[in-house]
Amino acid sequence: MTPSPHRRRAVGALVAATATLLGSAACTTDDTASPTVVSSLPASSAAPGTPMPDDTAASAGTAPDTADGPADPIDWSACGTGLTCAQIAVPADPADPDGPTVEVAVTRRAATGTDVIGPLFVNPGGPGAATRDLVAADWPSEVEAHFDIIGVDPRGVGASMPLRCGDDPAIDAFREVDAEPTTDAGRAELVDAAAAIADACGRTDAETLATTTTAVHVADLDAVRAALGSEQLSFAGFSYGTAIGQAYAAAHPDRVRALLLDGVIDPELDLIDLLEGQALAIEAALDELDARCRTAGACATTDVVGTWDRVEAALTADPAGPGPAVLRLATIAATYSSSGIDQLPEVLVAAERGELGPLERLADRYVSLADYAPYAAYVCRDLPHPDTVDGYLDEVARVGTTAPRLGPAVIAELLPCATWPEPSVGAPGPIAPDGLAPALVIGNTGDRATPLAWAQAVAADLPGAALITVDTEGHTALLRSACVQRFAVAYLVDGTVPPAGTTC
Repeated sequence: MTPSPHRRRAVGALVAATATLLGSAACTTDDTASPTVVSSLPASSAAPGTPMPDDTAASAGTAPDTADGPADPIDWSACGTGLTCAQIAVPADPADPDGPTVEVAVTRRAATGTDVIGPLFVNPGGPGAATRDLVAADWPSEVEAHFDIIGVDPRGVGASMPLRCGDDPAIDAFREVDAEPTTDAGRAELVDAAAAIADACGRTDAETLATTTTAVHVADLDAVRAALGSEQLSFAGFSYGTAIGQAYAAAHPDRVRALLLDGVIDPELDLIDLLEGQALAIEAALDELDARCRTAGACATTDVVGTWDRVEAALTADPAGPGPAVLRLATIAATYSSSGIDQLPEVLVAAERGELGPLERLADRYVSLADYAPYAAYVCRDLPHPDTVDGYLDEVARVGTTAPRLGPAVIAELLPCATWPEPSVGAPGPIAPDGLAPALVIGNTGDRATPLAWAQAVAADLPGAALITVDTEGHTALLRSACVQRFAVAYLVDGTVPPAGTTC
């Protein structure tokens, strides 16, 4: 769709904190060193440095009796190399466990070894990302040997009752409107476009939208855990998946054997705080790149910010071009990895010459349009936000003064939340429940989607939690850092929690 000439800051900057794993993480810790035992997982888990007892948790799908009663057999079928999948019945309403059921999609990657600790539930974030690709990812061999890796698609996502409104043309139309209108007509266009998305999802997916919350997904995870016949689960969450892990731990602390959080969402943030934090972090990355290029001079331009501004102006003025949204998407994509941020100056210089191919390819690396519906469905329900259009637009204007390049588009992207068919419910339970096993928290110094400060706050709130600080640009670290993997394997397999101040 071609933007009209007046459009300046199109609502095209998706900032869903997906667990995109790009580039390579730097590792400053000596990889030959062994993790130090500071504390270990509770008595229900293995002692540090020893394998988990076989009877702690059954291999997923063997269905022994548990505190939940005997598990029903699961009808697994092959769904990819080394993967099996099933639809597992869960209560449609978690508050009515004996009532009607719905089915959620579960992917399993069976442990390759014989000393199986139990299920490792994983979630890549989004929200709105399906789990199968993460289950099939290249996990450390020790994790693959000792765990059945399990992915459960949240309702409305992947193969779990997928939302139909994700294909509605209202989403494409919304992405083209001006996020910072200066006229009454422009404001009406923005408001109407946002309301059209909320209306489309309410018309086509009302029943599913009533249950697209992390609180409901937590109940589904626990139902799947019981169906697998396991008394406890281990959980590895990336990006928004860390919010899911924290919510499960708050609801069922005694059922969490291990909790690994990578690229961490701080559950105490409301929606505007979260989005503003992301916009500020991305703009800081742009400013830092500009300063580095001015000092080092080894970039395609020594005026990164100036080039960015000129490219934005040119894209805005060209009614036949892709519009400035592609620039914001490319900028966000670049901040997801050290290699991406390093190539941004060259991409900007090419765009200023009128060569938009590199810019568009970088933007395409980020996220598909079809992910917007489940993304909005979860954040609009999970996170407190202004519930009136005027209140929400006041926040768009305010953030335009703190993060002028990306802020308005980032905040306005979720304006449909102001008229969403279902209200915000917030995260369940306390942040730091009693009886929770020590968690392993991982944060990158240059993570712009989930800033390091969020990981630090969560680690401080969870009793006994250990924080690994990774000195690298990009979002999430576990699956791309040998250093982090060393500590993560010791934690997940043996219950070894690294010492305070651990860095990679």
